Amino acid sequence: MKEDYKQIERAVQLRNGYCATAIGILVTVVGGGITLVTWYFAGPGGGYIITWGALAVGGYYTIRGASLIASNASSKKITSTVALASTVILVVFLGGSLLALLDSFGVFMAEPPDDSKVVWMPNEEEILADGQVKFSGTVTNVDSEWSIERARITITLFDEIGRSISSFEMGTIPRIISPGTSSEYSKSRTVHPGAHSYESEISWLWSPP
Repeated sequence: MKEDYKQIERAVQLRNGYCATAIGILVTVVGGGITLVTWYFAGPGGGYIITWGALAVGGYYTIRGASLIASNASSKKITSTVALASTVILVVFLGGSLLALLDSFGVFMAEPPDDSKVVWMPNEEEILADGQVKFSGTVTNVDSEWSIERARITITLFDEIGRSISSFEMGTIPRIISPGTSSEYSKSRTVHPGAHSYESEISWLWSPP
C-alpha cells in the first residue's frame, strides 16, 4: 500500500515538474524574445524593454520543474533530456538579455556621433510651372566611421496665424549615407491654399561601422 502511495505521489510530482518546466520555458522564451526583439529594432542609442520579471519567473519555474522531474522520473534518459533542454533555453534567453543589458551600458557599442556630424543644407523652395512647390536639399555625413540611415525630412505647413495645416515626409537618395558622403532629397507638392509659412526638420539613425 505504501508503495502504491509513493508511486502516486511520484507521478503527481512528476506531472507538476513537467507543468512547471513548460510554464518556465514559455515565460522565459516570451520575456527573452521581447527583450531581444526590442533591442534589435531599437537602433543605436534607442530604448528597448528588458523583461526582468518574466525572465526571473521563467527561470525559477524552469529550474523548479527540472528539479522535480530529476527527483521523480524513473528514466535517467528523460531526466537528462529535460535538464539539457531547460539549460539550453535558459542560457540562450538569459544570456541574450544580459548581452542587451551590457550593450545598454556601452560595453559592446561606442556612443553614436553627436548631431554636429550631420550637415543639413536645405535649398530654397522652388515654385514649379504647374503651381507645385519643390522642396529639396542635401544631407552630408561628416563622421569618419558611422553611417546615417533613415534620414527623414519633415515639412510642416502653417496658416497665417501659425496653426499647423498639414505635414509630409521625404527620405534621402541613397537611403544610407556612408561616412564622408552626401545624399539628396527632393519632393514636389501641391501646397494647401491656406499655407502661409512652413518649417522643416530632420531626423536620422546612426548605424555603427
